Amino acid sequence: MHNGERTKSWNMTKQIRSLKESQEIPELDLAYNVGIIYEAGLDTTNIALEVFTLACATQPRFMTSAQEELDRVVGRDRLLDFSDQADLPYISAVVKEVLRWRPVSAGGIPHAVTQDDEYMGYRIPKGATVIGNHWSIHMDDSIFPDPMSFRPERWLENPDLPLYAFGFGRRACTGQHISNNSLLIIIARILWAYDVKPGLDGDGKEVEIDDMAFTSGFNSRPEPFEVRFVPRSEKVVEVVRREFDEAEKDIDVLLQGVREAQGLSAAAAIKR
Repeated sequence: MHNGERTKSWNMTKQIRSLKESQEIPELDLAYNVGIIYEAGLDTTNIALEVFTLACATQPRFMTSAQEELDRVVGRDRLLDFSDQADLPYISAVVKEVLRWRPVSAGGIPHAVTQDDEYMGYRIPKGATVIGNHWSIHMDDSIFPDPMSFRPERWLENPDLPLYAFGFGRRACTGQHISNNSLLIIIARILWAYDVKPGLDGDGKEVEIDDMAFTSGFNSRPEPFEVRFVPRSEKVVEVVRREFDEAEKDIDVLLQGVREAQGLSAAAAIKR
């Protein structure tokens, strides 16, 4: 909290501290609330990107279709941005398949029942802990045929397929739209620029990667594995280097931009 409040620019710590409701919250609880927001967003997004990389290395066929779409829509002379999003349905399907194929929280988030209930003949008393098992739901072959295969096409063939990686109902993850957008832009840019391949052993042969080797815990991530990010062309290297050189790197400037965008979004919502 102290470090966040000392920075020059706007940040989430200052935002939460400024709220009227925050004045009645103990300092330790306030620090916990700030920390959990960052932790919930950063770790889960990182894990999803590891899962994407794992899919590229173990089930790479989808990359061809994804790169064909990117080359057609974006071309080879620039990095894509969010203005391209509506024209990239296959990339959007890749993001959904990442979240389905190996859900970050495989066991789901525990919730407490607020009143006595009955489900399929089972009595569920008030206060009981219930868990929506994300893994089992997303591996139901009556809904997702061949569920162990990484097939983004399933989301294009049936746009009404359910996705529960962010939870259920009004208790679903409030940051799901930020997460989706972050995953889409990062995944799309990786596929635009690179072929993702398994790492090489001492003999120059591709290493074997187990796509079921995951850590245990509340959030589950792939066990460490080696991959190579191979530029798709020399032109790609030029574009990526140019974009990096031109990108804003001052964290205070970036955070202030987030604050200004937040203000514009709030103003637009009020006008509507």
